[in-house]
Amino acid sequence: MSISFRLRNLSHPLVQYRFILSLGLSAACGIVLHSLYPVHDSDPLLRLLELERPTVFHGLLWSYNLFLYSTPFLFFSILFSLAYVRIAAAVPRPDAACGLVFGHWRTPPSVEAAAISRSELALHL
Repeated sequence: MSISFRLRNLSHPLVQYRFILSLGLSAACGIVLHSLYPVHDSDPLLRLLELERPTVFHGLLWSYNLFLYSTPFLFFSILFSLAYVRIAAAVPRPDAACGLVFGHWRTPPSVEAAAISRSELALHL
C-alpha cells in the first residue's frame, strides 16, 4: 500500500469529525493560553477599573476569556475545512449530466446541440 492511500484513510475520520475535533482542540488550546497569559489582577489600571466600573471590568474579563477560546476554534475550523476540501477533491465523483465536474463546467448535450445549430445558422446568413 502506498503512503498516500494510508494518509487518505487516516484523514477521512479527521475530516468527518472536524467540528468535534475543532471544539476539543480549541478547548485544550484555550486552557494552555489561559495558563500562559492570565489576566494580571495586580495591574493598577485594571484594579481602578474594577473599583470604578465593575460591569465593564467583568465584561472585559469575559471577552478576554472568550477570545482565548474562540480564536483557536476559528483556526482549527478553517484548518479542518481546508483539509475537507483537499480530501473531497481527491475522491472521484460520478459523472454528472450538468455542473462542475473535476474543475470544468460541462454543458448538457441539448445545450451543446443548440449552440452548434446557432453557429451553423450564423454561417448560413
